[in-house]
Amino acid sequence: MNDVVADADGALLGPVDGIDGDNVTIATAQGKITRSAGDLRVTGEVRDDVPEPDAVASVDEPAAADLKEGDVVLLDVDGTLSAVAVTGTRRDGDRVTIEYADTTTGEMGELDVDARAVFSRAQGPDGGAPDLGPDDAPEPDDDLVVHPAPEPIAPVTGPTVDPELDAGDRDVIGDHAAGPDDDPDAHQAAVRITADLPVTPEQASALAAQLREAADPSTPEGRAALRAADHLDRAAGRTPPPGLNRPRPSNAAQIGEGDLVAMPDERHGDQVRVFRVIDAEDGPGGVRSFLLEDEDQQWRRRIVHGAMPVWQLPEPEPEPVTPPDDDVDTPEAPNTRHP
Repeated sequence: MNDVVADADGALLGPVDGIDGDNVTIATAQGKITRSAGDLRVTGEVRDDVPEPDAVASVDEPAAADLKEGDVVLLDVDGTLSAVAVTGTRRDGDRVTIEYADTTTGEMGELDVDARAVFSRAQGPDGGAPDLGPDDAPEPDDDLVVHPAPEPIAPVTGPTVDPELDAGDRDVIGDHAAGPDDDPDAHQAAVRITADLPVTPEQASALAAQLREAADPSTPEGRAALRAADHLDRAAGRTPPPGLNRPRPSNAAQIGEGDLVAMPDERHGDQVRVFRVIDAEDGPGGVRSFLLEDEDQQWRRRIVHGAMPVWQLPEPEPEPVTPPDDDVDTPEAPNTRHP
């Protein structure tokens, strides 16, 4: 397991390749470099151990008429991504009745669908149906929600800014920057943002620095924190430090809500296209369900296996603000006086 390091400004460099006293050798995209340990900070780690492969190795999309007994298909059952084993099918003209059993709960059911309806079918490493059971279900979410006492909001003087933050940014700010040991400016920024109040540029900068310091860019949560920090820095009039500056290989198991990715699009001959992950849900056997937004702001749901290769992409630069043209003549108001 090797540490991933960044420089003093927060720019990601790469994994540590070797250490000789105070000199640290780092493997970067441009080759190996050596820096002093005092000029570096650890931002994550690269694990050398190989995880056990998931039970689901691929997902194809057959029509209902092509499903057979023993196939495992992925369905939305009461709002939950579930794997069900087909126990039988009946064809009646252009309709197909599919009988199934939930691989996690054992619950039986049936569907009556058009024979041309497309299903997501899970496949194991050997290309056949995966052997799924209750142990392959994803870990349940922690339903316990603790609501802390409201934090006092200190009055501010001087100019304030209202950062452009999305719901993911606000979730990260609430999770990462509301502790008793926070920097006072960062703490007040988190409290004020939670209360939908503007913040001072100093508060925004302090909160951005704290989020960036705690962020692990190898995790979806860490990348969300870095995006929130960038938005806060821009609101404060500062240029964010460089972070992920080139596409990086990854897989579907490692991406989460808010990530910008490139992946093969099965609807366009597996052409690689760019998507924003709007929502991610875990399913049995390592399967993941993504709500994706394409370049045309069209949303779609896609179910894939966790090992499917994807590329994590750097965030696009924000469009510059175009100042108003002072040279444009303002038309004179019409003469409304009566003789």
